[in-house]
Amino acid sequence: MSAMVEIPILIAQLYQIVDRLEQIVPSRKFTPDGHLVGSIGEAVAEYSYGLTLLPASFKQYDTISAESRHAQIKLTQGSSIAISYACEHLLVLHLDRHKGSLRGL
Repeated sequence: MSAMVEIPILIAQLYQIVDRLEQIVPSRKFTPDGHLVGSIGEAVAEYSYGLTLLPASFKQYDTISAESRHAQIKLTQGSSIAISYACEHLLVLHLDRHKGSLRGL
């Protein structure tokens, strides 16, 4: 069994920690963002869609498919994304921390 199956469990644990931090310090948000969320999205895309990750910080694309199609991967916790480069394929995933689910958009 691949270690990738641990990803949903680890994401749930991460958000349990976030929730606890926000209970302890209610005046602050501890929202995971930036590279952490981007890397989670890329790992989930690799596992869920059978994609191959390109080297980190590869310009314009994050993955390549078995059919040699490049794709940019975005994971959002909100309702929008930002892209820096035009891309041939874009896979947008949404993370709902309260439902503990990830889905493609």
